[in-house]
Amino acid sequence: IVPGGAVGPRDAAERQVVRVLAGLLGREPSVTEIVAGPVAGPGTEPAAGPGTESAIGPGTESAIGPGTESAAGPGVERFAGEASTDVVPVALDLLGRELGVPVPPQALTAAPASGYEPEPRHQHQNQHQHQHQHQISVARIADAVRSVDETAARRGIVRPLNAVTEGTPLFLAHPAGGTTGVYSLLAARLPIPVFGLERLDGTAGIPERAERYAEAVKDVWEGPYRLGGWSFGGILAFELAHRLDGVELLAMIDSGLPDRVPEPVRREVHARRYADFAAYLRETYGAAVRLEEAELAGLGEEAQLDLVRARITESGVLSELSPAIVRHQLASHEDTRAIERYDPAPYHGRVVLYRSTEATPWAVADARYAHENDPARGFGPYSSRLEIVEIPGSHHLNLLDPPYIEVIAEHLKGLL
Repeated sequence: IVPGGAVGPRDAAERQVVRVLAGLLGREPSVTEIVAGPVAGPGTEPAAGPGTESAIGPGTESAIGPGTESAAGPGVERFAGEASTDVVPVALDLLGRELGVPVPPQALTAAPASGYEPEPRHQHQNQHQHQHQHQISVARIADAVRSVDETAARRGIVRPLNAVTEGTPLFLAHPAGGTTGVYSLLAARLPIPVFGLERLDGTAGIPERAERYAEAVKDVWEGPYRLGGWSFGGILAFELAHRLDGVELLAMIDSGLPDRVPEPVRREVHARRYADFAAYLRETYGAAVRLEEAELAGLGEEAQLDLVRARITESGVLSELSPAIVRHQLASHEDTRAIERYDPAPYHGRVVLYRSTEATPWAVADARYAHENDPARGFGPYSSRLEIVEIPGSHHLNLLDPPYIEVIAEHLKGLL
């Protein structure tokens, strides 16, 4: 929760940065808040310190381990509630440890602003404006995190998420619209190799994606197999389990199938979601997106999507967003449509579903995924050996954060 007038985190990268800074500052900053600056521009060599190239490299053992959250703890100075230049190197070091990839200071000036820090339009702007360009906001740090994480994700379909080399590995599929970097805290807490299955090119359905993942997994490991994923990633893993022989365990983290509804009802649901998304853009970015549920309700699915795209483009909001946020939104929509087209087959292997217990503060909600009276989140008819493990106090968006991730990790250790 952030104070009135403040902007809360809008995606996984911003949630991660806000969580890390909250642990250091002792309060939760707004995404728009300037936490330090001005800083050196691109091409200027930063002073050595936490978060520079001397920070940990990809997959090293200095990744954060059990009990060492990004919140301030032993050996990490807690700042007295006020943002300062000093807090940023510490935050970058902690974020790099979580990701398993350094987040260098240069990434802050290279990263595009996320709609809150307009770039200067004229070269003759005064020095104060030039300095403001390089002030560091929470949003700018999140842009740097996205850039570093996406670069790591593009290196291959199968991505190492920790430095462990002994034991049967766990393969975790990417969530909707995101990368497997979201599993970094979980991977650091497990005593076995953990690999992420990153996004594939194109908009294929879930079965087609699972077929490609099966080949990639078999190239890395000959079995037996342990699979899993959070949200959409768990659904990908569920389908992948059908395509591999010798699957020991399938671990889904709050994954859910949508309630089946007739086509007219689905159009109504889409119309409501698109209208809510337009309202979210207006409230979060001040974008003048002209879109109402009533004008969408009578249209088919493709016509609805065409109208949404046209109105969002017309509003100019796309020029205010970083490319990474735009990619995330588009990929999330593609993954959601893939779920709606998915027709799962029964699976008779062992399945563990880690389930949140609290209502999720969605910016755009979809009642088909509420599952208020269905602990199995739609998987009951398709899984004959389903075990449900509730994570008390958690909701869908914070299950991979401390303290809930420790609960999941400890339970998983007992299974692995």
